[in-house]
Amino acid sequence: MLEFRIIENAQHEDKLVSTVRNLVKEKVDLEKASIPDDVYGIKRFSRIWNKLEFHAESGCLTVNWGEKRSIVLPKSLVPTYLKTAHENGHGGVHRTKEQLNWAWWPDQMTHIREFVASCSTCLKFKGLDMQKGKPDRQVLYRAKAPWEIMYIDFIQLPRSQTGKNYALTVQCGFSRHFAVYPTARCRAIDAARALMRHILLYDFPKIVSSDQGKHFRNELMEELCKLLGIKQNLHVAF
Repeated sequence: MLEFRIIENAQHEDKLVSTVRNLVKEKVDLEKASIPDDVYGIKRFSRIWNKLEFHAESGCLTVNWGEKRSIVLPKSLVPTYLKTAHENGHGGVHRTKEQLNWAWWPDQMTHIREFVASCSTCLKFKGLDMQKGKPDRQVLYRAKAPWEIMYIDFIQLPRSQTGKNYALTVQCGFSRHFAVYPTARCRAIDAARALMRHILLYDFPKIVSSDQGKHFRNELMEELCKLLGIKQNLHVAF
């Protein structure tokens, strides 16, 4: 019960999961729900919305699959439980998933695949045989005018006196003009703020091209690009 209490408290502290808990408790239809402006990612709950309910004994928000339940795991606890599950034998993706059948969180399989593929112990003993041979490279577009295409990326730097040790880089696909915007963290909101700062200084692009990092591949960036009429191009990292 102690572990259940830890998870329940973490659910309350997580802005996204806490919002979902309140909506489920009030039996609100997701399509008609009023979502706060600072809550992102709630659409990822849409396919399981009718399966969400509270566990009577622990009070945890769960997904009722019929034959079994899965506890909704808040983002803050994912790294700990994912690490524990994988290091229990260093199995592959499916074995790690089996260890985590009691839990669910958005993009769970993507996180499991990325964690297993980057495990230093597995790479040491299994080599690159466990890696995908041909990633989806998508398309790198060529610009025909200044700021028609922007290439963006995050870099990590030594921490500054103001506490900033990341930066969003923006390069013009035509002129190769290069701009750098320091940030304290490398979250989706940091990418969106820095990108808007650059756009307001220069121009609105037709295409924003980036790798598939979580700070670029998310609902916030997708909605921002859609709102501004910008095509988002995601490619593999170089």
